[in-house]
Amino acid sequence: MARPALLSIAFASLLLGCAAIMPVEPDTFDAETVSYVIGQVQEKNTGEAVAVEERVIVRQALVAVSDFTPPPQAGAEYPTIRKGMELKPYGKLPGGGVLYRSEKLRPRTSDGSPVPWKYCIAVDPEGAAYGDAACALGLVRAWEPRPERFLDMKSFYRRGSVKRELSYAGRSGNAVRLDYREYRGGAAAPSISQQLVYDLPESGTPGTVRFRGMEIEVLEATSNGIRYVVKSRMDGSAN
Repeated sequence: MARPALLSIAFASLLLGCAAIMPVEPDTFDAETVSYVIGQVQEKNTGEAVAVEERVIVRQALVAVSDFTPPPQAGAEYPTIRKGMELKPYGKLPGGGVLYRSEKLRPRTSDGSPVPWKYCIAVDPEGAAYGDAACALGLVRAWEPRPERFLDMKSFYRRGSVKRELSYAGRSGNAVRLDYREYRGGAAAPSISQQLVYDLPESGTPGTVRFRGMEIEVLEATSNGIRYVVKSRMDGSAN
């Protein structure tokens, strides 16, 4: 008769009396920002952004910043948490802290078989990993000694994030130039880049620039800078 997997027995024996684990949704936030105030006079130098509108959808996750292998237990081997591995929240621990897991982490029993339960890393309220557990049970095996901090919270742009930037590129005669760049998904390079040219009245006379839904009243524009009032956003709204 095959010898039972010691690690499975050890965790199963803890089932009675275990506390309920409260589910945790991944940390995400959605925010919109603009660099200007509608109706307010503003000044920028040539090369500076006249208007920036940004909508970010960000998720946060724990990411390993170095390798760490949890200590063995009852003859079982635990997988190494590799640098760059992302761990997602699983549930809150009753005494504080959160359980995190990755599908790539699967301990093996003393006979070499993968365990049938989900495996989690316990992280304290300060964000430091200090032990592991069968996720559903939440009974943490504390690591001794506690390892150096090897996890860090990182932010990731999600699909739908966009940054729109309109910059002043100078004036030549009655023509003013603006550069438009659009960044998507947190990319460092713009996905859209345009150079815009607008004819204005003689120097000293206010003029109007329109791009998409944005209306900008140009009070003064020279080769060195621009003084202006934003009347509406790129989506056409005035708030």
